Amino acid sequence: RTYTLGEALQFVVSFSESMLVTPQTGTGNVPRIALVIGSNTRHAQYVAGNETPVLVFDYVIQAGDLDTNGIVVSNAISLNGATITDLAGNTGGLTFPQPATTTVLVDGVAPALTRFSTTKPNGSYRAGESITITATMSKDVRAGSTLEITMDTGAIVLVTATTVGRTMSGIYVVAAGENSPDLDVVGYRDVNVLDVAGNPLGLPEAAIGDPGFPVGGNTIGAVKAIVIDTIAPTAPNAPTEQGSNKLADGFLNAAEAATSTILRVAFGSSGAAVGDRVELLIGGVSFSTPKTLTLVAGDITNGHVDFAVSTADLGADGIKSLTARVTDRAGNVGVAGPAITFTKDTSAPSAPNAPTEQGSNTLADNLLNAAEAATGTTFRVGLGTSGAAAGGTVELLINGGSFSVPKRSVLTDADITIGYVEFSVSAADLGGDGSKSLTARVADESGNVGPAGGARTFTLDTIAPAAPT
Repeated sequence: RTYTLGEALQFVVSFSESMLVTPQTGTGNVPRIALVIGSNTRHAQYVAGNETPVLVFDYVIQAGDLDTNGIVVSNAISLNGATITDLAGNTGGLTFPQPATTTVLVDGVAPALTRFSTTKPNGSYRAGESITITATMSKDVRAGSTLEITMDTGAIVLVTATTVGRTMSGIYVVAAGENSPDLDVVGYRDVNVLDVAGNPLGLPEAAIGDPGFPVGGNTIGAVKAIVIDTIAPTAPNAPTEQGSNKLADGFLNAAEAATSTILRVAFGSSGAAVGDRVELLIGGVSFSTPKTLTLVAGDITNGHVDFAVSTADLGADGIKSLTARVTDRAGNVGVAGPAITFTKDTSAPSAPNAPTEQGSNTLADNLLNAAEAATGTTFRVGLGTSGAAAGGTVELLINGGSFSVPKRSVLTDADITIGYVEFSVSAADLGGDGSKSLTARVADESGNVGPAGGARTFTLDTIAPAAPT
């Protein structure tokens, strides 16, 4: 068998009669038997049997004693200054047959913790991440041997040897509220570590900085760059339009949507850093093709990032609410910031009805002479099926274009109720004599301009004939 640290090797020497053992006067030295353990000489000291035929010698295994092929025991008792006599005072022989001890093995070397390590790649990790922590021992330990280790995040992790060997492993699952700029083990406590021979851990409890605690390249902190980050960034600023003012009126019409709109997200007090990601959101969720940018040093210097948003990105017409959020390198997702809100409206109104003369019949003959032109003519534009709504605009056109002084009317709820608007047209508005074609078109509140409707055509003729000759 193998004797371990603190166990006693006991040797019994039998005599033919009772023997008297007298320690050396002054020193107290007692008889002993020499042993060779490994390459070192040790001594089994006399411990019992005075005035009996049987004398007992013990050697207690000390730290560092190691013999893997059998100890060697002397075949004689060394008096070491003491005396051994029979009860009458006669000395006897002190030699004996050398015992066979090739199967008496010694292991007084306690296992020691030599290294903490992990195979987790360098990077930042958030709550819920699993990180395997490995403790390496100086010698094989028994299966089931367990250590309780303390991480610098405050977490306690149990590492266990699943088989006989030098490695013990456990899983550190990051919990909310645990943070570290450079993950490391800061302490450990022995639970039940035993080497194969049965020796317990030499240093059963230690903290970083204590003698015997792993240092330098034998620590996670020195070898790896693992950040534990469970704190989510705060919200960035609301997106703002850059390089245009298309959204100033709260609408994005078809003409404006024809080119992309640049939206800038300023980081504000979000704490955004290099390697974090900023995402532009629509309606509180990702775009169908997510708009995400990973921050570089220049972005942090600038304090913002810009996103190009096309009409395809925005999808169908309707109210759009765009926000942004920051996700840090560990994957902690921050809250969305305030929104920029507008209505996408790319559908133009339909054509209104053709203008009709109101309150007179001067155009019944499709002519407008000088006398008729002396007073203004009122034209009514029926909204018909144009889809016109309050806030939109109806414009009266001449020959397909605006009058020199445009004739536009912003629609009110009352206009929508009665279904038309009216315009007064003077001779000055009509310009020089000739054929005139009056039409109308509707522009909605977003600025989408519909097609012109049917025309009211007539001829302006204000020049009287010359006198006959």
